[in-house]
Amino acid sequence: MNENIRKLCAGGIFCLWGTVTLFAQDTAHTNLELDYETDNRTVAIREATYQSDKTRTIKGVILDAKTQEPLIGASVMDVHNQKGTVTDLEGQFTLVVNENTKKLEISFIGYKTSSIKLDNRNTLRILLDEDSQLLDEVVVTGIQTIEKGRATGAYNIVNQEDMKNIYSTSLSEKLEGAVPGLYLDKDNNMTIRGLSTLNANTKPLIVVDGFPLESSELNLNPNDIAQVTVLKDAASASIWGIRAANGVIVITTKRGDKGRVSVNYSGTLTSSGAVDWDDLHILSSDQYVKARFESILDQGISGAAYNGLNELEKIYSQYNQGNIALDNAWSQVNELGRFNNAKQITDNFYRHAFTQQHNVSLSTGGERSSTYLSFSYDQSKTHEVGNEYNKFNLLVNNDFKLHRTFTVAVGLRGTYRNSKNNSIDMTGYEPWQRILNDDGSYYNEYNGVSEEWASDCLALGMRDWHKNTLEMMRMNDNRTKDYNLSTTLKLNWTPIEGVEISSQGSYEFGHTQGTQFYSEEHYTTRDLINRFTEVEVVDGHPVAILENHLPTSGGIKNLNDIHLYSYSIRNMISYTDSFKDFNYKVMAGNEIYSLEGNNYSNWLWGFDPDLLTSQSINLAALQSGIYGYNGRTQNLDESYSPTYAETLERYVSYFGTVNVGYKNKYDVFASVRLDQTNLLTNASKFRNNPSWSVGGKWDIHKEQFFKADFVNALSLRVSYGLTGNIDKSTGPDIVAEALSDYSIPSLNYLMVTNPANPQLGWEKTYSWNAGADYMLFNNRISGSVDFYHKLSKGLLADVDIDPTTGWSKIFKNSATVRNVGFDLALNARILTATPVKWDMTLNLSYNKNCVTEMNYAPSRRGASKGNPMKGQPIGYIAVHRYGGLDENGEPTFMKKGDNTKYSYTELNSLALEDLEFVGTTNPPVFGSLSSNLTYKDFTLSFMITYKFGNKMRLPVPSSSTTGLYSEWFGEEFRWVEGSDNSNKWVPKLYTAGWAPTNRDDCLLFSDKMIDKGDAIYFKSISLTYNATRLLNCIGLRGGSISIGGENLGFWAANRYHLDPDQLISGINSWENSCGLGKSPRLVVGLNINF
Repeated sequence: MNENIRKLCAGGIFCLWGTVTLFAQDTAHTNLELDYETDNRTVAIREATYQSDKTRTIKGVILDAKTQEPLIGASVMDVHNQKGTVTDLEGQFTLVVNENTKKLEISFIGYKTSSIKLDNRNTLRILLDEDSQLLDEVVVTGIQTIEKGRATGAYNIVNQEDMKNIYSTSLSEKLEGAVPGLYLDKDNNMTIRGLSTLNANTKPLIVVDGFPLESSELNLNPNDIAQVTVLKDAASASIWGIRAANGVIVITTKRGDKGRVSVNYSGTLTSSGAVDWDDLHILSSDQYVKARFESILDQGISGAAYNGLNELEKIYSQYNQGNIALDNAWSQVNELGRFNNAKQITDNFYRHAFTQQHNVSLSTGGERSSTYLSFSYDQSKTHEVGNEYNKFNLLVNNDFKLHRTFTVAVGLRGTYRNSKNNSIDMTGYEPWQRILNDDGSYYNEYNGVSEEWASDCLALGMRDWHKNTLEMMRMNDNRTKDYNLSTTLKLNWTPIEGVEISSQGSYEFGHTQGTQFYSEEHYTTRDLINRFTEVEVVDGHPVAILENHLPTSGGIKNLNDIHLYSYSIRNMISYTDSFKDFNYKVMAGNEIYSLEGNNYSNWLWGFDPDLLTSQSINLAALQSGIYGYNGRTQNLDESYSPTYAETLERYVSYFGTVNVGYKNKYDVFASVRLDQTNLLTNASKFRNNPSWSVGGKWDIHKEQFFKADFVNALSLRVSYGLTGNIDKSTGPDIVAEALSDYSIPSLNYLMVTNPANPQLGWEKTYSWNAGADYMLFNNRISGSVDFYHKLSKGLLADVDIDPTTGWSKIFKNSATVRNVGFDLALNARILTATPVKWDMTLNLSYNKNCVTEMNYAPSRRGASKGNPMKGQPIGYIAVHRYGGLDENGEPTFMKKGDNTKYSYTELNSLALEDLEFVGTTNPPVFGSLSSNLTYKDFTLSFMITYKFGNKMRLPVPSSSTTGLYSEWFGEEFRWVEGSDNSNKWVPKLYTAGWAPTNRDDCLLFSDKMIDKGDAIYFKSISLTYNATRLLNCIGLRGGSISIGGENLGFWAANRYHLDPDQLISGINSWENSCGLGKSPRLVVGLNINF
């Protein structure tokens, strides 16, 4: 209540909720700066609104009370007329106010708001006191907000300022390095405080404005994010129950600012360097063709007349038929090896990537309502020619104060994305294979059909059978349209002081529409039409067409539709009060949540894009097998079958929290939640999943006995609790997949994918956390340190069972994983009271996990592949010792503690105890170092990320799955007869067919293929010019221009200086090869406030 109204009430007036009933008729004695309205029965009293046209100009400077540093961007408000401004780079402001204005309100994030009474002075010097508890900031759990100074859990808050120097549209990339305990792997998968499951979901829960995000995080425009809160322990995250075991990332979008209209434009242009084909470390062309031809010489070639030959096989065929001598054959092979396709590939299939982002936002607000409106447009052309997208984002947040006790918040978030995905991955091409002829025309690539057979078929009226990958890429027409719309509504009622009742709901709709069209002239269409054309074969030649089993006109089109619907309704009631030295808040609520989805796919044959017509085919016959182009049976792949699938998840939850504070320095927090879902059995023993947590906080610096002058704030925290996880792919009841077999028309059948397991239940994670928040040396050093222990029990893992049941093993809640570690955040204001200001932040995390219980023991080969094992961390590496090569160039191995060299043929004699456990692929130590250096209007920022203590599997010389050779298969490393092989370690070329598995495994699973995974990345650097002073001269509020770089380089500890994040795994996760590295990016940004 206004102080002058209190004085008026004290003079004999009864007052309730700002409305007064006068006992005297004379209400004109208002030297108290009050206005009133009357209906002859009651008088409504309010603060006076001044109508004078006379103004005065107030100038001033706002400084930090302790350091005397200017506060840039502090808000200065005329509280009577709701006019305001912000301070410039020197902390100075100028504000024109009404001559009757008596008070200004000064506020700045992290400082106590100050109310300044105006007198006759027109020049002010204002000092703001820093709020060491940062009470204006809140920890947003997604369900409730907690004052930062009273939060007992482990969390980190990342605001827009923290993310502005990372220009990616990916939330995960923006959070990398900004949050201790959050690790981003090479595939951009986030984990928080280690892995807590073996087979269930490993991703953190992402919550946007109070509701889980079901669509891709890329649908969020990073410019619309006001704050990201990462909840890491049970006290912070357990309120989310079964979805919180992997941590929770809570995103709060921007809302309207009270008191002014603000329009902002921000945009970036990003250009990435060209790909470096040398990153693939492919064997050189000359050695590639030499190795291939040596194999052909020993193995020979075989196949029917219609199969055809590649260029190397043609040379061998000429030699084998006696048409050329071996020397002449080798001369032709060497000629092939002089060509390398790297330039043809990089010139035609890759390019400089380019991205542009534009965002316009409007923010406005008054006493009764506020609005934030944002519209953004992103366009991106990736490194791969043919891949690009256009994306539009819309965000509207409205807040209405319908009554002093009742508020309404309405939100709308929408995304439309139109993508083209026409590229072809060329990293699997052997370097000697041509794509273009010397004159630039398309080279006719080998496609498994002989040129003579293809020519005979063409003469019969079949389609031209030439193939060229570049032509295919240019003719590809693969498009995807994504629509996503999310709405939220929140009603908040405060019927009496301290009681708050809220009801909120969300509805999200997503639709992905994909089309894949192969035109009539596309190779895929021509190839399928030809292969399923039945011909008569006489004397090894096609002589007549008997039947066309696929339409001979029109193209082939795939339609794919994915729909997603989800809704959530949440009701809560809370009560906040204080009693003597105690203050407390109690909250209870319930929630219902539903997620439904369906996925439909179908193929149209003989499709005419102009008439939109298609033709029918006999799919059953085609998939069961018909005679084709070579007189033999052809089968249409099952991927061309229509599919349909549905998903349904439903949850009912009940939850509550209690916060109790004492003397503003002791806090206790407790939460409980009960989740029920349709994904588990009806038995309440397994259907009901309770989650809970307790935590405490002690502001020890407020104690009288605490005398350390250099400590400005020190708080100790401890918490313990239970969260859960669930594997949606399995269940306690027998699970079967309904299928149709087109080889037997109208036959529907069930394929059992999961046996009945009535004991199946939730995965449960018990975690405790002990931490401290600190501010030292006049707040120049601040941060937090947390130690944690997570024990995840009842994890789904393989368990051996009686094979007479039809299953050799089943999933069961049988494993336990322990994670221990610490997170450290250290912020330092190195230079403050100088023209140069310098801040640095160090984030350091350590995590060690171990499978402590496991009923299933892997075999020796299973352990070599990293299958989960008791006593070892997730991602462990188990190897045998490599014995080098014998005198014949064959690999050998040694057992643990035994220096005897054994032949690879004896590899099966290895037992589990013969292996050595040399580390883990997951880095136990990771973090970042960032810096902000400011001089006048310029700020230089950079970030370095690092990871230490892990191991990596080196790229294999020869892939057992793709057959490709890396540069380590070269003669510099590989045993070659007649050369100096003393320092070589790669076995000689095996030319008798596919190499025996043990021969490959002898090197693949040895310590020779393991190296250090330590790496340091120069993630980003940027230079920003604050143009506010310049833009003020032309009537704009402010802005900035920035230029920066990302992915600027790395240091790696391994022997070949490979980027560990560059390594990719194929079908087998233990068999690595080199992928294309991250290209440096140049970013130019512009930000203008109107």
